[in-house]
Amino acid sequence: MNSQSQDRLDRVEQLLAWTAEQVAANSREIQELHQSIQASRAESAEQNAARLREIQELHQSIQASRAESAEQAAAQARSLRELQQVVSETRSDLAHLAEWAEEVTQALITLTALQQEHERAMQAINQRQAETDQRFNILLEEVRYLIRKQISDGSPPPPSA
Repeated sequence: MNSQSQDRLDRVEQLLAWTAEQVAANSREIQELHQSIQASRAESAEQNAARLREIQELHQSIQASRAESAEQAAAQARSLRELQQVVSETRSDLAHLAEWAEEVTQALITLTALQQEHERAMQAINQRQAETDQRFNILLEEVRYLIRKQISDGSPPPPSA
């Protein structure tokens, strides 16, 4: 093998190594996104898990192709095409995950707004209840005062309704 072929082989191996690192980094990102989406979207979690398994299988396929490519120049070209396909699929998967993440974000924003609205409504209800309780207590004290006054004046109690 001449020097130029060896240089090409080295560059291809470097490209494969870099690409494998990128695929591994992409795989980790997919796993993190999968875990954050899983809590709020069960159906998406199932789809993400399936995609993660597919990516792991493709990653294993790339590793096998990479080992083969070190032995043969023809296998290198085939592995490179496979790697390009995997990267394309990974990008597509990441685009879908980004869309799902945006949907989840919007849902969380909506839920947060609804929760804040609910909390404000509960505060208003609690405040009205406290005011009602306070008015009731004032009226109760007035009734007690009037009863005590009536008893101390010697008047008969009012007829009950």
